[in-house]
Amino acid sequence: MIALLAHLLVGALAVPSAAPTAPARSRIEKMARILALEDTRSAGDGELERALADPDRGVRRRAALAAGRIGDGALVPALLPLLADAEPEVRQMAAFALGLIGDARAVDPLLAALKDPETVVRARAAEALGRIGDARAAPALAAAILEAVPKGAPVLAVRGDDPGRASDPWLSLRLGLFALVRLKNVPAAETVLLADGRPRFDWWAATWTAMRLEAPSLRPVLAAGVASSDALSRALAARGLGALKDASALELLAPLLRDRDELVAVSALRAVGAVGDARGVALVAPALRSSNVTHVWEALKALAQLPPDRSLRAPVVNLVGHDQPWIRAAALPVLARMDREEFALVLSGLDPDPVWWVRGGLATALGAAGDDVSLGILYGMLRDPDPRILPSVLEALRKARGMDALDTLRRMLDHPDFAVRAAAAEGIAELNAPGQSHALAVAYERSLPDVDLDARLAVVAALARRKDTRSLETLRGAAASDPSRVVR
Repeated sequence: MIALLAHLLVGALAVPSAAPTAPARSRIEKMARILALEDTRSAGDGELERALADPDRGVRRRAALAAGRIGDGALVPALLPLLADAEPEVRQMAAFALGLIGDARAVDPLLAALKDPETVVRARAAEALGRIGDARAAPALAAAILEAVPKGAPVLAVRGDDPGRASDPWLSLRLGLFALVRLKNVPAAETVLLADGRPRFDWWAATWTAMRLEAPSLRPVLAAGVASSDALSRALAARGLGALKDASALELLAPLLRDRDELVAVSALRAVGAVGDARGVALVAPALRSSNVTHVWEALKALAQLPPDRSLRAPVVNLVGHDQPWIRAAALPVLARMDREEFALVLSGLDPDPVWWVRGGLATALGAAGDDVSLGILYGMLRDPDPRILPSVLEALRKARGMDALDTLRRMLDHPDFAVRAAAAEGIAELNAPGQSHALAVAYERSLPDVDLDARLAVVAALARRKDTRSLETLRGAAASDPSRVVR
């Protein structure tokens, strides 16, 4: 009996004991781990996939967001089932994440999610389809948008929507329109924005959509936006009409130049300049005498795009002496365009501007004038004590003289200021003149001690446009041993 008991005891001791189970992670530990994976852009050897299937809906939602931000297509199969999750918050986050990843495998499941019973899920599915950019989605998106439009109103006027609020009732419509812009699908946008050729919406989001697509067929949307009571719609309509560059739009833009809302008036001034038609000069000219200096500045910028009109010489000359430096800087190019013959003569009666960037603007204007007197002034500006204006001077000389500016640019590769050397290298790259590889290679070596990388990057870009042996050797050396990872 004693022998039997001893045998049983030895047998029991010989049976290996079960390994202790690891304690389950708490919710906060899971969340912290997901955050760490997201921060390192890693799925963690299956950890994130397991978190996407966690019983806790909050963990699943946070894991979906992390998967989107990591952007790894390998996570798509684990995300797709969450589009059918019982929790709307999980479904909408899964849709959002799939859009961030941008994998075409998600298109069909997201198209199905456009019929989800929850508005926020439908909205995020539409947004995701726009991000993925698959043209197949456009007809279904258009149908989903039309389905979301309240029935009965000939024109749907939307005011007070809040893009920052997830519970905004217009979220699905807005994100659907934005998705069509990402898809650049004009026919689908026409279906949504127009009904029998007339605008379906009085809403900034619809006007923005037409503005961004820049399609003449959507001009009725922009024309309606001009007459909207919503200032943002009027401003967006002006921008859209300017982008179309249609001279017939000037009639629509003219009233907006006098709009009480500054954003609208400024957008209209920019649009008239963008259209570029000579009739726009008369529309813009009154703003030169405005008490609002922003309007004066925008008028000058518009005139710089419009055909020159010498009848405006006197008010523009007056603005060359304005007390605000940004007005002076904007007036100089306009005067140079409208009065090339006498531009340098006007300057001869003025002292050098005390503000360096105004002198830089003058350099740009002199380069545009391009006559002998202007070029003489430009070469004199190379001796300006403030090196910050020299990049503008070099660019002006390159545009005015072409290959004849090459010697000046090459000499400036030795300048002590890194920004000047960068501008010189960029100018040489634009000219693409042969035989400059040695000078660029020496400039690269000179820039190695620089803390700022601008000069070195500009030289590398210039060398990259050449195929000769010296350029390739310098590039290989930079790729192998430059002290900056960015440059390598």
